[in-house]
Amino acid sequence: MPVENMNNADNQLHNLLKSIGQPIRKSYSILDVCFILGISRRTFHYLRVKAERAGTGGQGLESVIRNNERRVSFSELAAYMERNNTFLNRSGV
Repeated sequence: MPVENMNNADNQLHNLLKSIGQPIRKSYSILDVCFILGISRRTFHYLRVKAERAGTGGQGLESVIRNNERRVSFSELAAYMERNNTFLNRSGV
């Protein structure tokens, strides 16, 4: 993804991934997301359920099942980081 086409949230996620040595992908597995956000699998599932109950635009983390694996898209991960200011403050991104 060219840097000039990314919004601020995408840039923040791109910088975070670069700083922790993670590759830029279209989507991430549960374990990748937990590592990137510094959360447990239990917290991930809490955020997933929260998103399912609240619908789009809530404070949860939306995911999809692809090839029998739950995945979170790059854009959803960036949007979650933008919605969740406490994460941004804690991570220093």
